[in-house]
Amino acid sequence: MSNLAANDPCADLMADVKQIIFIGNDMVNREPMYHLLLIGSDRDYQIWVTQDATPLLRKAIITYKTLPGSPQYTAILSDWNFKPSTPADTFTFQPGSESIRIELLPPRDNQSQP
Repeated sequence: MSNLAANDPCADLMADVKQIIFIGNDMVNREPMYHLLLIGSDRDYQIWVTQDATPLLRKAIITYKTLPGSPQYTAILSDWNFKPSTPADTFTFQPGSESIRIELLPPRDNQSQP
């Protein structure tokens, strides 16, 4: 699922995909979906995508074919928000009350190493 955080998640996912099969129309959480099977060398992906003008991934099952027992990972996705409102201080560092500041040495010049 880490592919979803990439700049181009489709390119990362498709790098290993050898074949795509349209399974058919299906429902996820009472919403009509396209159900696809993407077959790769090491993994297979089943994905359910909305049938809207802007297709969104709603469900994914990843099967790890080369691991013992072929384990699967299932994710159900909802409430996509492509324009979140995030306060500016959300990512401001706030040290804990028992934290102490440490000084860092400057980086060494690569030229001076033995």
